[in-house]
Amino acid sequence: MEKGTKHQSKKYSKEEVFNLYFAMGINRNLTVLAKETGLLLSKLYRWSRKNNWQDRIVEKDREVTDKVLEETQLSAAILKQKYLKATDTLIDKFIERIDNKLISMEVADFAKMVTQSLLLLGEDTERTGGDITIHIKEVIERAKKPEDNEKIENVDEELKDLMEVD
Repeated sequence: MEKGTKHQSKKYSKEEVFNLYFAMGINRNLTVLAKETGLLLSKLYRWSRKNNWQDRIVEKDREVTDKVLEETQLSAAILKQKYLKATDTLIDKFIERIDNKLISMEVADFAKMVTQSLLLLGEDTERTGGDITIHIKEVIERAKKPEDNEKIENVDEELKDLMEVD
């Protein structure tokens, strides 16, 4: 019997040996597994063939990949929610400052916030008839100079109208 190095004194079930083999990752090797477990290489070859280890590895790899993808998508969604909340807060504060005539933010910065918010929502930032940024800038400019243009009673509502999908 070949001598193992790591787990040689332990008795293994076929499933435990398979899991050790799977855990070896891209460096998977039955010879190394035989040394680690103290099991005969010929026995490991037999178990591998009889129990379809290669097919099982492909399936288990797929399951692991799917789980990682699912967790990554969940993490991304949580992060998007966090960023969207921060962006919405900034937009609300900006609109409040417009309403109180205390604007201290550049129009371009506001347009970037709105664009970021739309992107986080998965929305297209381009609308038929031109770039939404240009429309937002127009609304803000009109809000800053109500004496020169038609007064905007509710900047918040007009901006929301601009962001609606046609």
